[in-house]
Amino acid sequence: MGWLRIVDCQLLALIVNTFSAVAVAIGMLLALLADERCSFNQNISILDTSIQRDFLYYESYNYSILFERSVKSSLFLIPAFALMLVVSSFFCIPVRQLGVFDMIPPPPSPHGLFAQQQGNSFAPGYCTTATECSMGLTDYGITNTGSTYNYYAYMLESTTTFTKLLIPAIDSGISLQLNSVALNVLENSNYGDYWVQNVAAISQTGSVYTIEFLNNIWNFTGNNPYSPGMSGSVWGCGTVGSRGTFYGCGGPVLTTSLPFKIVLEETSSIGTGSQTSQPCVTFLYQLWHGTKELGHGSYDKVCFEYSYPQVVNAPTFVVGGSNGYTYNALSNVITSYCCGQIGGVSSAAATMKLQYDYGFNGHFSNVLHAWSEGDTGETLSGVHMGANTINHQGIATTGTDNQVELW
Repeated sequence: MGWLRIVDCQLLALIVNTFSAVAVAIGMLLALLADERCSFNQNISILDTSIQRDFLYYESYNYSILFERSVKSSLFLIPAFALMLVVSSFFCIPVRQLGVFDMIPPPPSPHGLFAQQQGNSFAPGYCTTATECSMGLTDYGITNTGSTYNYYAYMLESTTTFTKLLIPAIDSGISLQLNSVALNVLENSNYGDYWVQNVAAISQTGSVYTIEFLNNIWNFTGNNPYSPGMSGSVWGCGTVGSRGTFYGCGGPVLTTSLPFKIVLEETSSIGTGSQTSQPCVTFLYQLWHGTKELGHGSYDKVCFEYSYPQVVNAPTFVVGGSNGYTYNALSNVITSYCCGQIGGVSSAAATMKLQYDYGFNGHFSNVLHAWSEGDTGETLSGVHMGANTINHQGIATTGTDNQVELW
């Protein structure tokens, strides 16, 4: 995004309007005091001496000027503070009313090509115990002994169930992100590697949670995700950003209360109809309150336009290795609301799953290995990860961020 917006617009408007009201009140108070003094002087004028008349005239004249200047000053402050509100609005972030290109998280910081050794074990090296992390489940294609592996998939699914969640009022909210890397995507006449995100942005008002589903796609073909960027030759419910850096689309907005479950899915396919033979990625969601389904479905299908006569295949989600900018990783992470923020939670309790299907048959398998931290542009404090290794389930609780191999 073009601006780093770090102040809640509603809070900003409240501050500016409060200062405006105070300024006007002070001006009017001075005016009233001046008017009272003038009235007092007129009452004294019955003494009717020439000296007193001259003195009272002088006093009344001065306080009349004070009255006029006070009113003018207080009225001048109104447009001044209004102008301040307009200018400062460029640096704020409106809670639960963000446009899709404000919601889109920036790409992750590059890892380099290999894991780093920490003591007697290996770790991906993005998050350390000294920093906040995006917490959850991430498969980097590397174990804590340094051995590597890779696999491919055409369907991805993350499942997260919250039984406790308290977001500090100072924070805009948190987000769940299903992040993946799709290789060999044909856009125009060029094959590329793309970072794909299916996101659920979560904000809290009392016991009510607002969930907004949205997506974005970045071009990771080069070492810089801002270049070559997206060419604009994509079809979907959204558009490519004004700088051509990424594609983004805002989906449905739903509300719920605890406990609630969010399922995010990404599938690859070959397009049909007006997108015949084009490589496509579909974004799906489910929202549950307990055993009651509140909503589900596909909210966007993004297809890449290409030039004949290239042979087109469905995009391939890959785990393992590197794309030149970062790891080819698959993750289901809890992190801050958006836009490179550093957020936190006061308390949390959730279970997390991360699965893939490589046969288009809906038979999902658990990721082979899972690290507790993820790779994205945002970070979050207050979440500690553990695991039930029997059913390959992550367990998020309140605590200090940690970087461990869960299984």
